Amino acid sequence: MKRYPIAHLERREFASLADDDRIIIGRREWLEIPGIGVPAIDAKIDTGARTSSLHAEEISTFFPKGSRTKHVRFQCFPLRDRSDVMMWCESPVADERDVRSSNGESESRYIIKQTLKHGPLSWQVEISLTSRDKMRHRMLLGRTALSPRFVVDTGHIHLWGSLGASRLYPKQQGS
Repeated sequence: MKRYPIAHLERREFASLADDDRIIIGRREWLEIPGIGVPAIDAKIDTGARTSSLHAEEISTFFPKGSRTKHVRFQCFPLRDRSDVMMWCESPVADERDVRSSNGESESRYIIKQTLKHGPLSWQVEISLTSRDKMRHRMLLGRTALSPRFVVDTGHIHLWGSLGASRLYPKQQGS
């Protein structure tokens, strides 16, 4: 088994990794969620959490015209302390389940399936929607989204580099 820092992998190299090779990631990484229009979000890697979670507000469900598949619409604020950066997102609902938070309380949450991207990597994960307003990070990447490909280096952050969040979410004049 070989371990590769993500910053050194090209798309062709990622495709040729052996099944038992691992990719080293930091305790926080910038990710893109293109299917819901989120170009960059700083995700905390949380091996203690089973399911990934995303900060969402104003969550509502609907059925698109002519569809039997339930969808969810919600507000996403990808940057903490930047209420001016908000986007409306929509996604099919993959599931609705009870999720126990770190404080031990159980909450019913909508689960969406989305593709996460960064550099040469893209992979599908389940993400629960919940208010993380009082939490430090807007997204947690849980262990089911990490297995079995990644090894977490807790001594580092953003080993994958930046997605250009300052360029993607420029501060407004007077902010």
